[in-house]
Amino acid sequence: MVALRDSLGHVPELDFGEATLSAEDDQSRRIRIWCDARLGDGRRCVLPIRHDGRCR
Repeated sequence: MVALRDSLGHVPELDFGEATLSAEDDQSRRIRIWCDARLGDGRRCVLPIRHDGRCR
């Protein structure tokens, strides 16, 4: 997923902060992939959800 986000991050129609995963047999339970917290300078955190340390 990191390579996909990095290679397609320039496409404004794609919002990787809203990307979620689900198990094939449980499509109703979605799990967010990226932290996506707002960083004060207009950017968003690119680290995985529940990362250690500060957002970057």
